[in-house]
Parts: sequence; C-alpha cells; structure tokens
Amino acid sequence: MNCKIGNNEVTREPVQQTKWNGVNIQDLDNRQLMGVVELCVGALEAAKAEIDKLRSTRDTKREQYNGDRIAEMLPDTELLQADGFDEAIIGYAEVWTGKGHGIVMAYDRDKCIDVLVDRDGMERDEAVEYFQFNVAGASVGEMTPCFVTTGLLTQRVGNSCDSH
Repeated sequence: MNCKIGNNEVTREPVQQTKWNGVNIQDLDNRQLMGVVELCVGALEAAKAEIDKLRSTRDTKREQYNGDRIAEMLPDTELLQADGFDEAIIGYAEVWTGKGHGIVMAYDRDKCIDVLVDRDGMERDEAVEYFQFNVAGASVGEMTPCFVTTGLLTQRVGNSCDSH
C-alpha cells in the first residue's frame, strides 16, 4: 500500500514483527501508521534543524577565533587565507619576498589534512595527496600562506617533509 506525505511517497511493505512504543506495527491501520510516520518525520526535521544550528554556531566561533582574530591583530596587513581551513590557522609568519619583508598566514599542515578527512570524507592518503597538490602546491603570489609541519620529525616516519 502506498501513502503520500507532502512530496514523499511511503510504501507499506510486509515487515517482520516490529514494535513501536510496544505496539506491533503490523497491527496498525493506515491512519495509525501515517500518524507514526508523521511523528518520525517531525522528529527528523527537528533533529536536522538542531544540527544545522550547531554547525552554524561552530562555524561562526571558528571564524571569529582564528582568521579574524589574526586580522584584527594586524589591521594594516592584507593576509591571504586558504579557503575552508580556518580551524588549522596557527598564526602568521614573517617572510622575505621579492618585494622585501612580508607577513603570511601560517597553517598547521596536519590539521589541514584532518579537515579534508573530517569535512570532505577523504581517506588519509587521498587527503595528503590532495593537500600537497591543491592547497600547499597552489601559489597565489608572494603572499601565499605557509603550511607548517609541527611535531618531531622522528614521529613522522614514513611521511615526507614538505618544503612549504
């Protein structure tokens, strides 16, 4: 039997003995079953709204904490940032460019890779390769951000060191 809730079609297929609040689902008539489905849809929509709210709050706090905070510390300096990696910002670095002294945003290399794994669902090896070619390997001029490998090199056995 098919039912429609908004734009969604729900098919009632035979199921094994399944209980909801102590009642066998198979024993419910269509009206009762639709009530159960509507409750579940409402609960899912409320959960999605709460998740969206938490993500928005998290993203706002992250932006205020890293990139914006450093920009406030150096109001007369234009800092280029690597899009989507704000949580990996560890500070800024003073560098020499073809034009003299400059300041660039500094990122933790491993945290950038963690972002690719967590946010984009990449496997670690895939994230490392993507990072090396598309993030650290992308030059946007003399003020290109730098990516710092933190920790002891002896802890990084098997990984190559980037010169970025």
